[in-house]
Amino acid sequence: MTSPLSLLIRFLSSALNQVRIYCGMFVVSASLIVTSGCTLGPSYERPDMEIPEAFLYEPAVVGDTANTEWWTQFGDPVLDELIATALTNNYDVKI
Repeated sequence: MTSPLSLLIRFLSSALNQVRIYCGMFVVSASLIVTSGCTLGPSYERPDMEIPEAFLYEPAVVGDTANTEWWTQFGDPVLDELIATALTNNYDVKI
C-alpha cells in the first residue's frame, strides 16, 4: 500500500513535468512568431528611386544651412535677445 505522501509527490512530479513541457512549447512558439515578423523574404529588392536634383545638396551647403541663425527670419528682437543670452550664458554645452 502506498502512502498519501508518496501519491502526492508522484502527482506533483508529473504536474511539474507537464508544466515544463507546456512552458517549453510556449517559448518556442512565441520565439517563432516574433522572429517570423522580421524576415523580408528572399525575393526582396530595394526599388530604384529617382531623386530630383533640387533635393540633392553638397555637404558644404548643408553645413552652412544648418549653422545659420534661423530664428532671425522671424524678425523678433525679443527672441534674438533671448537666444543671444542663452548662447552667452550656456555653461553646460558650449557651441
